[in-house]
Amino acid sequence: MAVTTALFLLPGWTGVTYITGGSHNLGALRGDGEPLSSHASSRWSGELRLVDLAVNTAVAAGLRADGTVISLGADTESWTDVTAVSASGAGVLGLRRDGSVYGSFFREGGALDAASLTEVTAMAAGSTHSAFVHRDGTVTVLGDTTMGQGNTASWRLTDG
Repeated sequence: MAVTTALFLLPGWTGVTYITGGSHNLGALRGDGEPLSSHASSRWSGELRLVDLAVNTAVAAGLRADGTVISLGADTESWTDVTAVSASGAGVLGLRRDGSVYGSFFREGGALDAASLTEVTAMAAGSTHSAFVHRDGTVTVLGDTTMGQGNTASWRLTDG
């Protein structure tokens, strides 16, 4: 099977300090917090000054310095005290300062019981399952785990 590579130039993408990606979409933040997106469905207009950005197909979530989240494609208007965002083809997750997690899901069957999570320090949203690292280093996987994706009982993330 031949692999084809292509070079895509993104005109105007200068001053980029952070880049993120998802299915069919690339996102970036400039040093001044201006978000950039390669997919037309997740482009904002106006001055936003974001500190974090997550993108995926037809969805984007931007974190403001005050802990609020704006989104194209997900309901995040009531979210507060957020420190990180993650997006997938199923929804958007927001990690709160207290270690709890918000979730906004737009694909049938993609919803997770994010409200049950506590002491989370990091997360990654996926289209069929999402992973959450807890303060004690353990990992929880929620969603479709039929292929063993949730077998994390022996996982322990440490500083060393």
